[in-house]
Amino acid sequence: MFAKPDMTLMMHMATFQKRGLRAKIMVAREILLGLVSVRMSPIAFHLDYYVFPPVILGCLCLAWRQMNWPVILACYVSGLVGWTLAEYLLHRFALHGWSYFANFHKSHHDEPREMIGSPVMFSMLVFTLSIFLPVFLSAGAGPAFAVFAGFLSGYVAFAAVHEVVHHSEVQSPLLRHLKKLHAIHHHGNSSKNFGVLTGFWDRVFGTYDKRVFRRTGK
Repeated sequence: MFAKPDMTLMMHMATFQKRGLRAKIMVAREILLGLVSVRMSPIAFHLDYYVFPPVILGCLCLAWRQMNWPVILACYVSGLVGWTLAEYLLHRFALHGWSYFANFHKSHHDEPREMIGSPVMFSMLVFTLSIFLPVFLSAGAGPAFAVFAGFLSGYVAFAAVHEVVHHSEVQSPLLRHLKKLHAIHHHGNSSKNFGVLTGFWDRVFGTYDKRVFRRTGK
């Protein structure tokens, strides 16, 4: 279902292998810019799928050295669920409420098919300081690694679903439903449907809306 991002990056990397030194330097520059810039090349836009999974795997391995699997699973699931809440809160109160981030997010609303997203380094720094560090200080290394793995898994799933919603013709009934809800947020009422992976928190906080809005010409 989420193979397209991987195939896109594989195609660019294959092209990279055939290019000369100058072209390779330009591609490397695109990757570096993708670590810090909200407007990205196709390579930079898909770095999440290659940067975060090894971190997730490493966290699970480190957690396994300190805890048993039932506890790891419980912590992992709590991190995964925690991401869905964080996604809702960040989207609603930061991307639509805090003017600094809202200005960047407006570019995504104006150009939803453009490759605009959160830089990898920024995301990793924010997640480490806001999720890993507090859990580490309060519960220890094992729970922190497991919760962080679940949280990052949720983020990668969000990135994949968000890309499919905007850049692919979806066939799955679930993805069609999520695409409809997100389209309402983009084209109908931007104060509704902040969740991308799930509409659960929208229902909890009263921002869920499944009505289809049609734009009228001026």
